[in-house]
Amino acid sequence: MKENSIYSYHTFLFPFRWDCCNKNNIRDLSKINYKDRVDIKKFYDALTSNKDWSYDKFEINDNKDYNEYVYFYEYVRDAIYNIEGFEKDHTTYYFKYKKYLPQDGGYFYYNIYIRRCIKDYSACKKEGTCEPEWKEDVYQLMVDEISMKVYDTGVAILQFSLENNKYYEPEDILIINEFGRRIYPQFLGEFENKFEARRGVNAPKGLFYADRIAIEKNSANSKHKNVSTYYDKAMNLHISRNSSPVELPEFISKILGKRFKTRLDQGESRLKRGDVLINPIIDDRMFVICWYGNDYFSSELKTYNEKHERLAYTKNDFWQRFLFVDGFDKGNDSRIMEKELLEKHTYIRWIGKGVLFGVSRYSFMLLTDKSDFAYEVLLPHIKTIYYQIVILALAQRASILKFSDEVALISSLKREVSEEIPRLHENYIKFVNKVYFREVTAQEQGIELYNMVLDHMRVREDIKDLDNEISELHSYADLIEEKRTNKFLKFLAIIGALFLIPAYITGFFGMNIFPPNFFKFYTGEGFLIEWIQKSNIETYIYATIFALPIICVFLVLIIGFKKNH
Repeated sequence: MKENSIYSYHTFLFPFRWDCCNKNNIRDLSKINYKDRVDIKKFYDALTSNKDWSYDKFEINDNKDYNEYVYFYEYVRDAIYNIEGFEKDHTTYYFKYKKYLPQDGGYFYYNIYIRRCIKDYSACKKEGTCEPEWKEDVYQLMVDEISMKVYDTGVAILQFSLENNKYYEPEDILIINEFGRRIYPQFLGEFENKFEARRGVNAPKGLFYADRIAIEKNSANSKHKNVSTYYDKAMNLHISRNSSPVELPEFISKILGKRFKTRLDQGESRLKRGDVLINPIIDDRMFVICWYGNDYFSSELKTYNEKHERLAYTKNDFWQRFLFVDGFDKGNDSRIMEKELLEKHTYIRWIGKGVLFGVSRYSFMLLTDKSDFAYEVLLPHIKTIYYQIVILALAQRASILKFSDEVALISSLKREVSEEIPRLHENYIKFVNKVYFREVTAQEQGIELYNMVLDHMRVREDIKDLDNEISELHSYADLIEEKRTNKFLKFLAIIGALFLIPAYITGFFGMNIFPPNFFKFYTGEGFLIEWIQKSNIETYIYATIFALPIICVFLVLIIGFKKNH
């Protein structure tokens, strides 16, 4: 093997929802209307305030760009590529992070520090010591690209594209995928009080959770780093509206910039105008796309015998652990269930050539040999075409979850919602027409893989449920509007009843109770003074009787208007 050979290529995708703040000192984002919270221009201003981010429009510069572009239907391309400047109305917006690109001074590395527990707390108690003992390993992956795709539905996907040219063994590949994708602890171990919460995070460490992840230049433990830290302060366990115990690692928050807030802490913390609040939209894991070249496993696939009831890839645990991103051990101990899951999640069109695809709810995996075809065709494909298929489906899933959250939020609002619902529905219709597609390419393999991705992400089922949720929200709005209309009709009936009084008076006394010059405007002393001077007491009484109902009507109108608005 050459020293610069790529043994595996890893892409970690972090989908999140974003909400922009257009006011100062905000803790409750429900006070900001939906349209302002998903304003893409505000997101752009916040992101590019960090000078390391730049908007990057798609251009065809080589054969790979051309092959990727023509692979998709024309009506799908707008949801994948932004071919004009940011000022144009796009469905998706693509940004690149320039700071960690390869430079003259060397490369940046995505370093995964893993601590394995040698002596746990129970052993410490027996020996009378306080702290367990750990052994630390580090996996270094070269940063190929850091980028972000932003959608006007209020979701975005941060991407880490990484090359592995150091670790060839299958176990190393499994550990890289499992530990490199975690962004916060899935669970905490026991700790005495919230001030010792950092001890609780030791429980998942060594199992599937890294001690820290740092983006560093040239080597491990260098000065150029973004270190991931978790649960070092008691306030990290504070919860309230728009604040949870989940805190994103520093290697993500520092990349996004100071305008992006991952949580609102207790105390006086507030969002300011121009800030963006972000939250993980799925769970504690990033989505994994991985290409792995291994001649041994590839040759094993070629020995597939149709007479066997079980496929060749079920004979060992590697493919199952690779597909479902299991680190030290597989997450299933039933051979019957294993066979069903592998047949459901494995794409075997090219198994005779030693090529195997795997698709799950949180992974898209490709196992090949290390031939020229694998490097020159399959590896570029997973960086471009398959990546675009996965990220489009992931954006659909994230957008559906975002819309579901918005439906729940609008349903719980006490303030006026008649304006919020049409805005949400308008954005949802735009999403269905411009982001959600039943088919994205005419290529058979692309159709089959895209369908597998949609099926395992449950996009089709979830969008049907979302349709029902929005329909019920409209029914709820119609019910509120009907109730408001009935109140207004009742109010009009009261007004009509009040007008019966002046109608009765004019019908009884006639219309000519005022002198002829009462409504005549002319110069001189003025009509009102002259009328007062020439009118008798009977006229005053008639005028008062006539004016009182009119004054009452105006008062009722004003009170009713304020009450309904």
